[in-house]
Amino acid sequence: MAPVIPSPTPVTGPPTTGPEPAVRRNIEVLQTQLPDVFNLYVLGLSKFQSNGDEETDKNNAIGTSYFQICGKDAITEVSLEGMLKTPVGIHGTPFVNWQEDPTAPQYNGIAAGYSHAVALHPNGSQQTLYQYAEDIVKNEFSGPAQQTYAQALQQLRLPYWDWAEDAHLPAITMNETISVVLPSVTEPGETITKDIPNPLYSYQYTSGMGIDSVNNELQSPNTYTGSVRCPDQKGEQHNDLASKQNYAFQDQHRTGIYNLMSVEDFGQFSNQAYTKPGQKYDSLEHHHGIIHNYTGSDFGQTATVQNPPVIGNMTDLWSSSFDPIFWLHHTNVERFWCIWQALHPEAPIDQEYPLLDRWTEATYIKKADSGTSNLEPFHKTAAHNMSDYFVADELRDISSAYILGYQYPETPFNLARDPKALAAYAGEQVQKLYGPQITQSPSYGKVPFDGAPATKAPAVYRKEWQAFVRVKRFAIPGSWFVHIFLDEPDADHGKWVASAVGSVAVFAPRNIATCRNCVSQAGRDLDVSGVVYLTDAIIKALGPSLDDDTVVRYLKDNLHWRVAGPGVAYPSENIAGLKVGVSAANVTYPLASGKLPLYHPEVPYPEITQGKAQLGGFKRHDEY
Repeated sequence: MAPVIPSPTPVTGPPTTGPEPAVRRNIEVLQTQLPDVFNLYVLGLSKFQSNGDEETDKNNAIGTSYFQICGKDAITEVSLEGMLKTPVGIHGTPFVNWQEDPTAPQYNGIAAGYSHAVALHPNGSQQTLYQYAEDIVKNEFSGPAQQTYAQALQQLRLPYWDWAEDAHLPAITMNETISVVLPSVTEPGETITKDIPNPLYSYQYTSGMGIDSVNNELQSPNTYTGSVRCPDQKGEQHNDLASKQNYAFQDQHRTGIYNLMSVEDFGQFSNQAYTKPGQKYDSLEHHHGIIHNYTGSDFGQTATVQNPPVIGNMTDLWSSSFDPIFWLHHTNVERFWCIWQALHPEAPIDQEYPLLDRWTEATYIKKADSGTSNLEPFHKTAAHNMSDYFVADELRDISSAYILGYQYPETPFNLARDPKALAAYAGEQVQKLYGPQITQSPSYGKVPFDGAPATKAPAVYRKEWQAFVRVKRFAIPGSWFVHIFLDEPDADHGKWVASAVGSVAVFAPRNIATCRNCVSQAGRDLDVSGVVYLTDAIIKALGPSLDDDTVVRYLKDNLHWRVAGPGVAYPSENIAGLKVGVSAANVTYPLASGKLPLYHPEVPYPEITQGKAQLGGFKRHDEY
């Protein structure tokens, strides 16, 4: 039996049974240090995934099957005529009114979508998983084992995959089976150890409708019965390749996350959209997209007319959340947001007009998003009416995580009443996890240079170089990369991932006609941006003593870029809005524990790339 999940489903989080909320942990820490909690997590996830059939997977009014709850964050395809009515989704296509929400944004049968609430994104899954685990403890275990797992249940929270610390896929997600402790069927009160299909390896679809809709979305030459990572032309998935692709750019994630924690504006920290000159080119969303793309598909495959590119779930916007690793990834994204909140407790949610107009059931409303905006369809109570939505300001600071029943190792609840102490502790953890090894590198100077941000505390100084990319989000259908090289790239695009210094990701749907938000963005020529950090690679090539003239000459001769999707290379000169350039900023690195770097404004160097303007190279007088 499955537990009774209330519908409508308010977002309350799992209960806090002790003096403080339980900790969301790195999945490898959870597995090794809290094996009973990990075992219960796997059992609950397995049972949750198996709860589905033709009726419940279609029933968006109830919306409590795994397919529906995951589907509200992804999925399916609709024909251009709107004839295929596969009912899933908050972000999905075609749009359906999940649990008959009182706000129903629809526009001519095209998916419109809701406001995206980062903190609420994983929590519907978390509390439902908790209910499945609770049901297992109460109704399947007995005797001493029941007591053991009742205690474990109190600590059960969604784990995360910290890809900025280690971008390899977690080992436990790469095995088809997993060993778990189960209640004995023949000996009441006893337990047995048994191998079961690993619910972290793949979600097996529970209905023909689910199989048809996801395969239609992926446009696969094979029929997948479950989620896949880096599939080949035969339909076999390759987790080792997904792991290798991600790990190739771990240093880019580590540097990027460390730098982003110093950004004071939430929009620039979080969002990949390029909206105004002078803004940061990197963002949390950009790193999120890199992980999606490289986890889902083999970007070194060679596609032909006879063998079109094969993609996996994580690379496809609408079907990504069916891969169980999606939740490890998105919990980590939410973790980074919580750390940033602890570091910037006073940061507001600025008012701005969204690219997507807001619609209610029958009334067009043009208004700005702000701290008072509703976060539909996430409700605080089962009343499920227009007055009980979460609003943005309720998630503005770190206390929202505690209220929803969890904390992270870097944002401990016991410091919640002292924002300065919490910020200092979070800063120390960021520095330990992601900060550069300053004392081990001769490339950091001890004497301030002109333009270095001032600090009274002991510090070292360095100029940081980066390649920046700006491009139209929908210049190419689907998800793709701009790869950056410091050598002439091979003619074989299958070798680009291995030889690139880094990649700027675009994570987007292949068919924007089914997504009104995407149609709106495309109609307004939405630019997105990203960076590849170059300093360490330059030092490796030239040594630690760098002057501007030497770096400029080196990059002018050696910087190259190429554009590719899974299995397909695209001429750079044909990519709408492509701008690739180099900028640098003088940075002060305080040596005091917990102090984040201070950045002087970035300065572009158009002389490096203007000779390649026909390929999208940034040139003098271009907007930066």
